[in-house]
Amino acid sequence: MTVKSLSRLCNLCTSPAPHANLYIELLDEYEVHELSMKNPKTTHCQIPSHTKNQIISCLEGSKSIAEAHQAYDVPESTIHSIWNKYKITGSAEN
Repeated sequence: MTVKSLSRLCNLCTSPAPHANLYIELLDEYEVHELSMKNPKTTHCQIPSHTKNQIISCLEGSKSIAEAHQAYDVPESTIHSIWNKYKITGSAEN
C-alpha cells in the first residue's frame, strides 16, 4: 500500500477523526517497512590482510580452495577472489 492509497483511504472517510489513528498506524508501518527494505542487514565484513596472506600461503602450499575454505571459514567465492587478485597484483592488501 502506498502513501497515496493510504491518503485516498483517509479522504474517503466521512468522519476522519475516528480513523485518523488508523491512518497514522498504517503510514508508520509503511514507512518502517520501506526503511527496512532500503537498509537491509548484511553479514558482509572485510577479511583482514593477515588472514588473506594465510589463505594465499595455504594455496601456494598446494592446498585446494575447499581446504582453505574449511580451514579459515571464508566462502569459496571469496577465496577465489583473493587468489585471483593475488595472481594479478602480487598483493592481498585491503
